[in-house]
Amino acid sequence: MATENKLLVVSRLADEDLSNDQYKIVVLTSEGKVRRPNSATEKPFGVLQNAPAAGEAADIAVVGSGGISKIETSGALVNGTIVTIEYVDATDAGKAQAAIATQYPAGMIIEPSGAEDDLASVLLTPMTQLTTSTLNSMNNAIADPGDSGAIAVTASGVCALTSAGAETRTLAIPTFIGQEIALIDDTHVGNIVITVSAAVNQAGNNTLTFGAVKDMIVLTAMTVGAALVWRVTANDGVALTTV
Repeated sequence: MATENKLLVVSRLADEDLSNDQYKIVVLTSEGKVRRPNSATEKPFGVLQNAPAAGEAADIAVVGSGGISKIETSGALVNGTIVTIEYVDATDAGKAQAAIATQYPAGMIIEPSGAEDDLASVLLTPMTQLTTSTLNSMNNAIADPGDSGAIAVTASGVCALTSAGAETRTLAIPTFIGQEIALIDDTHVGNIVITVSAAVNQAGNNTLTFGAVKDMIVLTAMTVGAALVWRVTANDGVALTTV
């Protein structure tokens, strides 16, 4: 079931009738209003949260805010899929589809959809125009190494974690600046505790505990004092501690 969490919602006037477009992607006009996309390569502003008529207030969960929104999909989409605008025609636009090169991403699916018009949950990630190389790295599936294993840090990607009981993992420092890794508790029997080689936030926490299915965290590689480190850029349910 699609869920929402910690959304940054802003209000803009609807430039057209959007009463059938709730949970679809909208774009921003030059006048600061919102409308359906006119093409698949426009920049997504966010996901519409209500169903306004033309001239009414439209509530939008903004792309890049790190919140989690429901989103209507163009077909079945699995966890970890980078999504953006689907455009069919002027009246059928704004559903989420798997992104391709030259498009601007709206976010990453973290609760899947089974068919067209289903609702999924999307993590509203920062927006940068995609190239083939960045898209391939973002859609990369990182294998779960299993209990006591080391999660690979050679590329960006998504690691779906599976536990058979209380388990541990380790995560080394990142390989390159801008690298991104998303970790999600996909199958939960017992807690998964990941020890990171360096602190992941200002508080100095270096331990990530996944205590329930769907717990997820996104880490991005940055430099602190010229040293590569992971920093938390999104977190939903993962407990952060220090050991």
